[in-house]
Amino acid sequence: MAFTEKVRGTYGFHEQTLSDRTFLVKNETGRTVLQHELVIINGVFGNVLEHKGIANGASGLVNINNDRTIKTAQLHAGTANFTVGGTVYAIAGDTTNPVMLTHSSEGNTAVGRVIEIDPASPQAYVVFRPFVQPVPLDVNEARITGLEALDAGTRLTTLEGYDTNTRLTALEGETVVKTLKLEIDGDAKTAPINFGNATTGLEEGDIIVDVVVLATATEANGTMQVTHGAAGADITDAIDASNDGVATKASTITSGVITAAGLDVKANGADDRANVYVMYIKG
Repeated sequence: MAFTEKVRGTYGFHEQTLSDRTFLVKNETGRTVLQHELVIINGVFGNVLEHKGIANGASGLVNINNDRTIKTAQLHAGTANFTVGGTVYAIAGDTTNPVMLTHSSEGNTAVGRVIEIDPASPQAYVVFRPFVQPVPLDVNEARITGLEALDAGTRLTTLEGYDTNTRLTALEGETVVKTLKLEIDGDAKTAPINFGNATTGLEEGDIIVDVVVLATATEANGTMQVTHGAAGADITDAIDASNDGVATKASTITSGVITAAGLDVKANGADDRANVYVMYIKG
């Protein structure tokens, strides 16, 4: 199978790709993002395709293809310490700085698997393969229906947004972001609701990379928080669940490695109700 190789100037961006898959995003970072800059916008990770970049407040295309390797110098300066086979995490950008890649999981978003590293110290580049991305729930909560169709042996190969007939295909030998749905349909304030590993299919060592809460009732100050079972450490912050039908993404993910105790979900109010979507990779 033929592949296309591209070398670009921005942040030393370099890719080998079998095909491009694009997603339209609106830039709300507070600054212009450059062509070939790696970005996370509205839950979508990829490189900017627009020749002139995407101005703040404007919309443009990013490439979210996972069937490629990316080489980039867009690293957290002086601190990145990648290892082959390790996970690449993205530090969110701001109005001044772009997204920066790092080896550290704390408060960051998992975006790929390391293929090759710079042998120098400090490292000046990394080569990685992006993870398959679930539908970005914080862009359009209605797309949660598509995620519910996923099972443990499948992945999204054509994401909603550029093909109306989303396809599922079996995947072997690749790192897959999987999605687990936890239904909170009872009182999770008086006592957290536990989801054991035997019930969820999670295993010790699996790694939570993101959590999205879809409220199924309107309750003032409603929240959901995911923790380790048996009164274990917090995994997420308290995620808003106050408005029926509104999806909200966790602000932070910490201590996300699954233990034998499974997961607990606790609510701020006894009448808070939600579906909690846990995105994870196999450890």
